[in-house]
Formats: sequence, C-alpha cells, structure tokens
Amino acid sequence: MKMDEPHPLRHLDPKVKWVWFLPQAALLAALWLMAVIALFVFGAESPLLGLSRPMFALLLLLFITIFIACPVYAYHHMEYMSFTYELGEKELFIRQGIFTRDTVVIPYERIQNINTRRTVLERFLGLASLLIDTAGTNPSAAEGLLPGVSNKDQLIREIMGRVETEKARGDILHNGSGASGAPHSPARASGEGPSERQLLADILKEIVQLKEQLQSRASRSPPDLPRPGASGHAAWPRHSPGLPPKE
Repeated sequence: MKMDEPHPLRHLDPKVKWVWFLPQAALLAALWLMAVIALFVFGAESPLLGLSRPMFALLLLLFITIFIACPVYAYHHMEYMSFTYELGEKELFIRQGIFTRDTVVIPYERIQNINTRRTVLERFLGLASLLIDTAGTNPSAAEGLLPGVSNKDQLIREIMGRVETEKARGDILHNGSGASGAPHSPARASGEGPSERQLLADILKEIVQLKEQLQSRASRSPPDLPRPGASGHAAWPRHSPGLPPKE
C-alpha cells in the first residue's frame, strides 16, 4: 500500500505584512504630525530640553520609529511566519497564532462558496482575501479566512476542484453501495479534480450497466420443458415400432 505524500505548508504572500502594518504606520505618522503642529503653534518660545523645535520634532520621529513602529512591524512579521494553510486530501487546514496556535479544519464536502474581499491597499498590492463559507455557518461570518493571497483565481479553482471531487466521491459511494449492496474502494486522489471525478463517474456507470445486464438475464431465463409422463403435463404421443405414427 502506497503511503500518501505529505502536503506542503503554504504561506501567505509576503506583501500581506504591509497590509497589516501600513494602517498602523499611518496612524503613528498622523499622531507625530499633530504633535509637531501643536509644538510649533502652542509650544514655548524657549528650546525644549535645550533643543530647538525642529531638532525636537526629529528626535520625536526617531523615537516613534524605533520604539513603536519597528516592534509593530516585527510583530506582523512573526504573525506572517506563523500563518500557514494546507490543502489536504479531504480537509483544508488553516493554522495561525504566535503565542497561541489556532487550527481550523474545514472538510471539502462542507464548503459551499468562496468569496473574495479586496481593500484599496490590497488592490494596490495585488492581493485579496478569501472568505470560505461552509454549510451550517452564519451567512454574515465566514468559517475560514485566507488573507494576503496573490494568486486568488488559481487558488479558488484548486480548492473548488477538490470540493467537487470530494462531493462526487461521497455521492458515488452512497449511491453505489445502495444499488449493489457491496462496498466500493474509493479512488486514490490524484490532485486533479476533473480527472478523478470522471473516473468515479465511469465506475458508477459500469456498476449500473452490470446491474441492468443481470436483471435482463434473469427476466429472459427459459421456462421448464414438460417431461414425458409427468402429472400435470401432456404426454408425448406413442407409436408402435415399425408402424408409421398416426396422423
């Protein structure tokens, strides 16, 4: 029996770090700008801490950059490194979290739809977020979220191909076992949705044809021939040896 090869872990696009960091960097820049304006408009005429106003504004910018902006960017980098997803044989795995690891397992047969969401910054960077809707979940909240995806069309086709393959496999196993009463061994996943789905459909078609042939042979079985001298059946006509049979 051949063991299934492990599926590689996939990371988000590295540009997603800027999607997370730039809004916070813009907020820090706005706060610094407001502080500088207040310093020049309402500040004292004498230098602050022995520094001129431009020098104080520059040192404040360096302080915000080194002690606030850099740690925030480092946190988003660790968040990016810890965010992985995996397209398994039957489930989609999403793992994230720096200090506490959270794992979301979504069976392909439960996936109903995949929506995309793109902010202005994501469109500028060529990224998108995938929202994965499943059966039984709140329509306003997706069960799975994949942010920072650059090849969204290719990834959607790959996931939905696995979804259709898994659903076709479940339908064939259910219908085939109910029609023939014998278990069927599932086909080995090849990673390509349409080819495996066609193979499973051909198997189901052959099972149905075999059943129809067995039913047709059973309906066309010849009746029992009458036996001579048996009660309830007509006897064969008798004639004497050497004499022609009576007409």
